[in-house]
Amino acid sequence: MLSNYKEQQSVERGFGFLKDPLFLTDSVFLKSPHRIEALGFIMGLCLLVYTLGQRQIRKTLKRLKTGRSKIS
Repeated sequence: MLSNYKEQQSVERGFGFLKDPLFLTDSVFLKSPHRIEALGFIMGLCLLVYTLGQRQIRKTLKRLKTGRSKIS
């Protein structure tokens, strides 16, 4: 249970990035609820792709560190 709780930190960090003022979402002015919903979906999708990329890099680095150099 503790390891699952610790893994939550990376998820929280990802959503914190989306809420960060440097992400420039505060300068986007959307009035339509449909467009706000679409922007939220796109931002969530971007976070998913970013997280999957990080995961793949970590797996590859771990595999290279253990001596198996086959990259898929």
